[in-house]
Amino acid sequence: MNEPSKDNAQQRADDIPIFQRELTQLEHDGVVTLSETQHSAISDHHKALLAQYTQHFDIDHDAKAKQLSWGMRIASFLGALALSASVFFSLLSVLGRI
Repeated sequence: MNEPSKDNAQQRADDIPIFQRELTQLEHDGVVTLSETQHSAISDHHKALLAQYTQHFDIDHDAKAKQLSWGMRIASFLGALALSASVFFSLLSVLGRI
């Protein structure tokens, strides 16, 4: 199996909860019936994939982690913007006195 990229790993991690919801709906509708062993095998496989992807690619493994990542990106951007503005205005005040 080829080693996936970070984007592919993130996409697969995002697809796992969608698959689980669809499987639950299919079972509820009577389309498919899986044994407890099959459910456990799928669940264990998904957990192992998520652990592997998290370790190798530092992906967001659930919605809360993704929300935290976006929050940190926004906070970092605003902090960088504030720092840049303070440096700009400091230089402007120093150069304005000359």
